[in-house]
Amino acid sequence: MLTQFGTFIIMVCLTLMTLMLANDDQDLLLKMILMMIFILSHILMYSMLGSTLMSASTSVADAIYDIPWYQWSVAEQKNLLFVLRRSQRITALTTGKFFYINRTTFGMALRSAGSYFTVLMQMYGAH
Repeated sequence: MLTQFGTFIIMVCLTLMTLMLANDDQDLLLKMILMMIFILSHILMYSMLGSTLMSASTSVADAIYDIPWYQWSVAEQKNLLFVLRRSQRITALTTGKFFYINRTTFGMALRSAGSYFTVLMQMYGAH
């Protein structure tokens, strides 16, 4: 996942660079736009899946807390306590244990790609 997010930032940056520089070649523009849509949708799906997984993980602890556990037998309460302790640790998609994949990280990746793109355009000398 870490390499996918890293290559996502690089590919978006280079695709934007190609889009800016290839004004005359309509075929290349179409290919780059389709590639950009594919890259963005691919990473967006991972991000949405990660956000859904995180919210479902936290809702398990809330659901366990709301049930009438005090009416259950002691053996069932011990099992429930084990599930409750596990559900308090968030379950999420990660990128090599560096950061969680969710909609926020998707936005951060887009901002990073945009920043790198503006630096590349300034280095290239285009306005």
